[in-house]
Formats: sequence, C-alpha cells, structure tokens
Amino acid sequence: MTWLHDIALQRKLRIAMLITSTLALLLACAVFLAVEWVGYRRNLAQSITTLSRVTAENSTAAVAFADKNSAKQILESLRTEQQMVAVALYDADGRLFASYLREGESVPTEAPPMSEGVEFAGGRAVIVQPVVENGHRLGTLYLRATLTQMYRRMQVYALVVIGVLASSVVLAWLVASVLQGAISRPILELAETASAVADGSDYSLRARHVSRDELGVLTKAFNIMLERTQASVEKAAQARDQALAASRAKDEFLAALSHELRTPLNPVLMLASDAAGNPDLPAAVREDFAKIAKHVNMEARLIDDLLDLTRVTRGKLALDLRVCDVHAILGDALVTVQPDVEIKNLVVEAGLGAGRSLVRADAVRLQQVFWNVLKNAVKFTPVNGRVSVKTEEADIAGKIVITITDTGIGMTEREIELAFDAFTQGEHGDRGGSHRFGGLGLGLAITRKLIELHGGSIQAASDGRDRGSRFVLELPLTREAGTGERKADDVDHPQRATQMTTTPFPAATTGRNRSRVLVVEDHAATRTTLAHLLGRRYFHVITAATLEEARAAVKTNGFDLIVSDIGLPDGSGYTLMKEIRAEHPVVPGIALSGYGMEDDIHRSQAAGFDAHLTKPIDVKTLDDLIARLLPGRAEGP
Repeated sequence: MTWLHDIALQRKLRIAMLITSTLALLLACAVFLAVEWVGYRRNLAQSITTLSRVTAENSTAAVAFADKNSAKQILESLRTEQQMVAVALYDADGRLFASYLREGESVPTEAPPMSEGVEFAGGRAVIVQPVVENGHRLGTLYLRATLTQMYRRMQVYALVVIGVLASSVVLAWLVASVLQGAISRPILELAETASAVADGSDYSLRARHVSRDELGVLTKAFNIMLERTQASVEKAAQARDQALAASRAKDEFLAALSHELRTPLNPVLMLASDAAGNPDLPAAVREDFAKIAKHVNMEARLIDDLLDLTRVTRGKLALDLRVCDVHAILGDALVTVQPDVEIKNLVVEAGLGAGRSLVRADAVRLQQVFWNVLKNAVKFTPVNGRVSVKTEEADIAGKIVITITDTGIGMTEREIELAFDAFTQGEHGDRGGSHRFGGLGLGLAITRKLIELHGGSIQAASDGRDRGSRFVLELPLTREAGTGERKADDVDHPQRATQMTTTPFPAATTGRNRSRVLVVEDHAATRTTLAHLLGRRYFHVITAATLEEARAAVKTNGFDLIVSDIGLPDGSGYTLMKEIRAEHPVVPGIALSGYGMEDDIHRSQAAGFDAHLTKPIDVKTLDDLIARLLPGRAEGP
C-alpha cells in the first residue's frame, strides 16, 4: 500500500472507508451468488433425478415390446421441460432405441456407462440410469439438461450486484466525505500548526483543542511539547548568543593577543636578523644575534600555532592544493631541523623507498606537518640518539605511508591517547613534571587536523617510557602530472610566506637617485627600526605615525614603495593604500601587520597591497620582497 503514502489524509480516510464498505458488500454479494449457484445446482439435480426415474418407469413397456413409437412419444413428452435438451433410450444390448433431441444436440450411439447421480460438466447436467421391470434390466435411459437458465439467472444477479455495488460506492464516498471531517480536521489543524512552527520556528503557536478523544489527547500533548520546546529554544537563543559572543570575543582576543605579542617582537627580530647577517660584526656577536632571532622566531611560532589551531578547528584554513612530491617536502623539513640535529649529535636515517610519492597537497602546510613531527622527534630524543624517516607504498593501493621513528623518551598508553589533543602534553608537561621540553601542546593537534584536511591520517605508537616513539602518516597518492609546486620556504611562518621570494637583494650605494620609501607605523620602535634598516640600505625613508601624516607625506612627496601598518590610530592601512592606488596605480605596497589571518591577507590584497607580511619579520624576508618589487631601483650616483 505504498501508493497511499503521499495521498492527503482526507483522501486516505475516504479511500479507507470506501474500501472497507466495498469489500464488505463484495463479500456479501459473493456469498449470495455462491448460495444461489449451489442451490440451483442442487435443485436441478433433484429435478433431473426425479424426472429420469419417472421416464424410466413409463418406458418399460415400450422397451419390453420394442414399441419405438410409444417410446418416442414418451421421450417427446419432456419437451415441456425447457432445460432438457437430449433424451435417449437404449435396448438391453445398448443399441439406440429412441431419442428426443433439441436443435443442435446429439446423443451417444451406444448406451453410456451408468452414473451415480447427476454429473455436471461442460455447462450440462447428465444422468444415466437403467430401465428395469421386476428386477430385470430392459435398457438404459440417458438424460441431459442444459444450465443455460442458471447462467442467465446468475447474469441477472450479477447485474443487480453491480448496480447495488455502484450505488453503494457512491453513497459510501458521500458518507465518507462527510464523516472523515470529524477525524481529519483535528489532524489537519495539528499538521498545519506543526508546519507553521517548522517554517517560522515560532514555538508560541498552539493547535486548537476540539475534542476529548485520542486526537484531543494528542493535540494536548503536542501543545505541551511546544510549550517545553519554546522554553528550551529560548534558553538555547540565549545560549547561542552567549556562545557566539564568546566565540567573537575569543577571535577578537586571539587577534588582539597576536597583534600585541607580535608587534614588540618585530623590531627585535629585524635588528637581530640584520645583525646576525652583518659581516662587519665579529662572529661571536653575529652568533649571539642569531640566537636572539631564533628565539624570537620560536615565540612567533607559538603565536602561529594558536592561530592555526583556531583556523583549522573552524574550517577557515584555505589550502593551496597542487601536485607535490612527498620526498621533496620531507627533504625540506629535514633541512629545517638540521641545526638541532647537529647540536644533539643525532643520527638521522632516511629510507625513502616509496616508488610513487606524488600527492595533491599544500606544500607549505604539508611541510608544516612533517616539521612538527620531526621537531618532536628531535626534541624528545637525547644526545647521540637516532631518528629515522621511511616511506613506502601502503598495502592498500593509492596511499603513501611515512613512518618517523625516534629513540627518545617514548610515550605511555595515556600519553598516546592524548597525543593529538590540543593543550595537552605528556607527563613532562604536567603540573608536577619538570616541563623541561616546553611547548603548549599544539603541534600534534594542528598536525592531525592538517593531515586530515589532505585526506590522510596520522597514528602514534610507542613501546613505553624511554623506548622511543613512532608516528605513521598516510596520504592519498595522485596520478596527476606535477603542475608546479608551491615552495615551502618558511614553514615556521606559513601565513608570512605570502608573496615571498629568494631573489638576492642587490647591494645599494649612496646616490642622488635613491628609491623613496614611505613607512607608516604607529609603533614607535618598529617605525624607527624600519627607518634605520632601510636607511642602512640607502633608501630615502620618510615615516608617518598616523593616517593623516601619511596622507600629507604622499601629497608633498613621490614614493617608489609604501610599507604600511594596518591598524593606525586614526584609520587603517587599507584606506591609505586604496587612496594611493587611486592616484598612483603603479606604486607597490607592502602591508606589515600583527594580524595574519586569511581574512587579513585577503583584505590587504583587495586594498591594493602587493604583499602582506605578518609581524615579526626578519630582514631577509623584507630584503627579498623589496628586491622583487623594486628591481634595480636602488641606484648609485
């Protein structure tokens, strides 16, 4: 009865009533016709039996004296019986003696075998019985009657039944149309109320209570459910608003925290990175500055981890998916941990045995994945330990397996369970632990989310404390041809890798045709540091601390490059760059900001900036970018 599923309730009720009454009437008519059929056959059988006995008794003399005329007259006397269509007498030897036939009928030429009662077959009733006198058989009587009258009678009955049935169906449909309203109306009103609630999410609506039967109980229960749902929903509009407010507050807090933490680090990193590469300084001093730059970068990475976790968790991290070589990316990741490997005198074994290693991935983020795992392996492995990196194709075709194993402090079962949870660390990071390894417990949490965004997986394993750890990563392979990889130059700061190059910055000399740079920055230390470093590179630098100062400088000076902070006391760098672009469409611009989310980068691009650098930055990053934006502009005399 699946065809009833999509029919309106009113029609269902009508159809149900109609089918019920029709079936009942059909059953009654069928019983009536069956009784008539059986009764007619029984009456006909009795009539034929009686008639055959009388005829046989009347025919004894004619058969005994071989008087065919008398026998024929006896048989023809049955003409008045309309159902009789064929009668025949046979002598003692079974030869046909006399017969009476209606048109189109015939009888057997020899006496048929005797029958026990009347036999019905082929629309005929047949009886065969002996002609007997004083116990001596004289012949055989054959009598055949038609059932035509019975068929005609049944046809009449059938027509009557059809007429009655048709009338009853019409009457039942009319009655059902009236009566179904009493049942369907409350249900339909209930359904309309439910639809209105669902469409408008208005839980203040109520269904009209029209009866005290089961439908009335249902309506009452539905209204009670609406009341409770309304109360729950109101508590949930409140909880949702609070959650959204908390989420916004968290985003704003993280953004503000990132900005406030990055901004003071920026001049430190720029000065330290510049000094670390300054050949005029003693080697020991350069080494000290390099250490400063390294630890500033470590602080910046912690900030990046917080932002990355937020982006990935909320699905706001965009991937630049291209065909990449896992082996090449692993090689780059190994290079990034090489300094720490050398400090701890670790042995690194690489067995890149996978026959196929092309995947569709974001090279920067994938290198971040490998770097996080390798960094942990190096960090938790003692001096003179061992780290191995192995690749192979999975037993299941279409995947590459990367296994990174170390001989470090290992993990307990509990630590394995929590390895990929954010803000959790092993026993070394517990309140009672030494916390000698540091960190916030974000690296592996971010790693798992990034690998899952690439359609892969990561598993951790260990044989126990001080028995090393093993991380197994799986990634789906691709058969696409490489179309160009995104270079992962700065995996520690992927959001700051935007628009970066490695073109060497040409040595600049003093001269009257020096390139003019406008530096707009409200943070005094960053502003003076940038001016100092750019001045050392023989740029002509003009600084501004506000949007109005920058506008005034642009009106009175022509610039070859704009380096601007985004957040200014009286406006934003976006506004400034749009205004400059309107008047000077070819002047390149670099956004320098403590805000580094994807939205910030996109807004910078939309405003007209050629690149977005997230604080803190090192001087090499700035040099490389300026070299690309101003090729050959730092001219000598």
